[in-house]
Amino acid sequence: MELNTKYEKLKNKQVILYGAGKFGEKTLDLIQNFNTEIICFIDKDVKKWGKEYKGVTVTSPDTIKSLVYDYIMITSMYIKSVYEELISKGVDSDKIVFIPIDSDKSIEYKNMSETKSKKMNAKMIETFFQKNKVKLKENEKIRICFLFEAPTLWPSWDSLWRACLDDKKMETQIILYNNKVFQNSQNQGATEFLIKNRIPYIDYNEKIIKEFNPHIIFLQSPYEEAFRPENLRSTYLKSNGHRIIYIPYGIEISNTDESRINQFGNNLVFNAWKIYTFSSIMKENYHEFIDEKLNNIRSLGHPKFDRLYNYNLDNIQRIKEKANERKIIFFRLHFPKEVYDQGELKMVTPYLKEYYKFADHLNKYKDFYFLFRTHPKFYDTCYKFQDGLLGVKFFYKLKDNENVLFLKDEDYRLGIFSADCIIGDRSALMVESSVSEKPILYLYNKDFKEPMTKGVKRLFDSYYQGTGYLDILNFLTMCRADKDPKKDERINAFKSTIENYDGLSGYRIKEDIIQAITSE
Repeated sequence: MELNTKYEKLKNKQVILYGAGKFGEKTLDLIQNFNTEIICFIDKDVKKWGKEYKGVTVTSPDTIKSLVYDYIMITSMYIKSVYEELISKGVDSDKIVFIPIDSDKSIEYKNMSETKSKKMNAKMIETFFQKNKVKLKENEKIRICFLFEAPTLWPSWDSLWRACLDDKKMETQIILYNNKVFQNSQNQGATEFLIKNRIPYIDYNEKIIKEFNPHIIFLQSPYEEAFRPENLRSTYLKSNGHRIIYIPYGIEISNTDESRINQFGNNLVFNAWKIYTFSSIMKENYHEFIDEKLNNIRSLGHPKFDRLYNYNLDNIQRIKEKANERKIIFFRLHFPKEVYDQGELKMVTPYLKEYYKFADHLNKYKDFYFLFRTHPKFYDTCYKFQDGLLGVKFFYKLKDNENVLFLKDEDYRLGIFSADCIIGDRSALMVESSVSEKPILYLYNKDFKEPMTKGVKRLFDSYYQGTGYLDILNFLTMCRADKDPKKDERINAFKSTIENYDGLSGYRIKEDIIQAITSE
């Protein structure tokens, strides 16, 4: 969007900028040529109060009530907390605006040459691994380390960890890496999660891995630079003789250029001793991208589906009681997402304005009880997009409705199994939701339908699909009438897509690990 169009509503207006950081300073530089009168900067940082930037003074949020203005413009990435603070101070929501500075997207396009370089590097690392390999001695227990970072990624390990813990041939440790330097929305609450779920762990220190000297190390996230320091990344650990195992924390759903590289072409994939994916078709996806018939990729089922198979349905009773005989809709949103495909940056999730429009119609659906759950990065990401503030306003509209409950628990199974119908956009959770056999609406961006990998395409094709609020309303009308014309197609697609849905995937993986390491 052109700057003139972006800032048209601010022309000849009196504006307060909330946020006196780099974002705020850059915004000031951009809008000063539009005859906009900048009254002041607002910021919570006491150290900034009284200072000036290009003649504009920074002051306290408490001064807002005494100021005269047309708009308050949020110039901070923390748009949710700032918006809620302004509303609590009595600011009219129509006077709150947000315009992202999107000239330099934070998404870095990765090409095939980078992937080839990673493959070549992995071959070199393999020589160091063979030289330094931690060998299993006779009558020695297999030492296994689960390097834990993010509660939201735990479902990919749960049943496997329990199987390893119960096997007397294994010595299993969870090492918690909780370094605040690499803190993000997904790994917040890691310590609390382990304590709450009574999962024994040891805090990471620089000596612990060397002292334990594990034969095998499980790593959670493939985005190593965002989660771990260099000495805890797959390249370093493998070079020191540790076997790296990766179980994708999500389901590899997207078939765009960028997603294929992220899913199948990252360092963790190339350095892994074993990769366990959920189906033989997805295994083929790995082989097609890597262009090698690697025997380290195994399809024995996924621990995520063990958790679903073994879920105690008694847990949903409290939700049923809250719903009070109303139909339950589980509504799950990914964070706003752009990806590169064929050299262009494409928005793959629905525009936030579509969800905002839907919220205006909630009062027509009092006979439904809505369970809303967002990706942990939802609010962290909204600030990058033109309609980002609508994402915040959407949930602000919802929160006071009697027929809305926000699911804050990390265990999303409650939503899947208590629901009569399910709505969501791009997410591995849309694959997991298929176990419920309930009607599912999959939402995508109206200007670009994200291609799906072969491993999940048939399943997504069996869902009801749409791009905006009208499709949501039509789906709810269908649910109200108890109609589900795609049910048989969806159930058959589930059976052909989700292999080994028997609650034993973790056990099979554990046995495969034992067989592989003892036969070396």
